Amino acid sequence: MKYILTTLMAVFFFLMPKMAFAQYYSQGSNNYSIVIDKKVKSGSMSTFLDNIPASTFVFQDGGTIEFSVLVQNSGNQDLTSITVKDILPANLSLQYYPGTLYNNTLTWNIDRLSPGEQRVFSIRALIKVNDSVGKQVNYVEASANGVSDNDSTVYYIEKAKVPVTGSNDLVIKTVVVLMFVSGGLVLRKVARGY
Repeated sequence: MKYILTTLMAVFFFLMPKMAFAQYYSQGSNNYSIVIDKKVKSGSMSTFLDNIPASTFVFQDGGTIEFSVLVQNSGNQDLTSITVKDILPANLSLQYYPGTLYNNTLTWNIDRLSPGEQRVFSIRALIKVNDSVGKQVNYVEASANGVSDNDSTVYYIEKAKVPVTGSNDLVIKTVVVLMFVSGGLVLRKVARGY
């Protein structure tokens, strides 16, 4: 009896399939999509990070900072005439970068990205500390064919710390030591008799 009931249920499920809810799947649709990812590292780090917290590393005047910008076509159609804009903090002296720089904004174009294709761009700069110390945010965006994406990265800068160089009463201590040394020389001459 169980065998017959199981067989009837199997036949019923195969003959009366339920409707599949595939709302995010469309086999023939054209899908434009772009992804941009910006990462940062110091000259002494071996890997790029999304953000560098102050507890990990703080950049100082004259230090080297590097950025990596990944632009990827995540859709199923070619992207053409892609525009990338990278808005940089004012405290950077750029050494190596793509595109053109105007008012702390880098702009460059990518002619075409095929579906799944990606390109990585590098930016290298020196930190020049001015009055804006602390948290720095770098914002980047890419747009093409009516779609866009943006990303940002955060890092921290500070003015170089001047090391403490000694005691404030160094002159007084030096005079006292010289008095003891000269007094010792005088006493030695008196003790020797010449």
